[in-house]
Amino acid sequence: MPIRSPEELLQPHQESPLWGNLGLWPAPSYEKACEQLASWHFHHLAPEPGERCLEVGMGYGGSLKLWREFKPGLLVGVEPRAPKAPGSPLELPFIKEPSLERAKAHAPYQKILIVDAFYHLPPPAQSLLALKNLLTPKGTLVFSSVFVAERLSPLTPFFLHLVRPLTNIHPHHFMTETDFAALAQRYFATVRIFDLTSEVLRGFAERYHDFPCRHLSGIKIRQTARLARHPHLRYGGVLCQASI
Repeated sequence: MPIRSPEELLQPHQESPLWGNLGLWPAPSYEKACEQLASWHFHHLAPEPGERCLEVGMGYGGSLKLWREFKPGLLVGVEPRAPKAPGSPLELPFIKEPSLERAKAHAPYQKILIVDAFYHLPPPAQSLLALKNLLTPKGTLVFSSVFVAERLSPLTPFFLHLVRPLTNIHPHHFMTETDFAALAQRYFATVRIFDLTSEVLRGFAERYHDFPCRHLSGIKIRQTARLARHPHLRYGGVLCQASI
């Protein structure tokens, strides 16, 4: 497959935002909060120039301007939707694929990034194994996801069952950090989870009413904010390394 520029591959849509995640707060705007969350992921991923990199769930392409700073040898972006192209020239080799299955054709990757989208993937065990198989022996995976507290009230599972369809979170992703870490260690030599509950979930819940909703479902935003306020829900950034 020929490598083409992002300008040739991405189809702009004037009403689509470049960013679409929960954000890292505080921030002066929703767009800035989204960029800060992406920057947190890039900081821990630490891409090196010339590396083969994969981003899963890249949304409308907001992260492309961050990728440009790291000069990857190849960037593959998995996103079933048509992202909006940033206005500035990107000058990086980029291939867009509609699924993780199609991204296998360009593996292995040294770095894999998933910004606030891991919980939309299939069950964690299935997703972690699939991602591990796409990495080089010393590759790195960085993503963020939701977790549940170690001790839950009897009503918490019922609440999660009610809001899950509107937030599109696979039910198997509602795991404790302890259980998730134990699962991830089956596939990765090093697993670190950073608590971002206050900066992500609580920040989103406090500011969601300030966001323009013309490009997102108002109902989905309100239900996501309701979920983000739940005292037994947590949010973490995850760093996985294939080998030490």
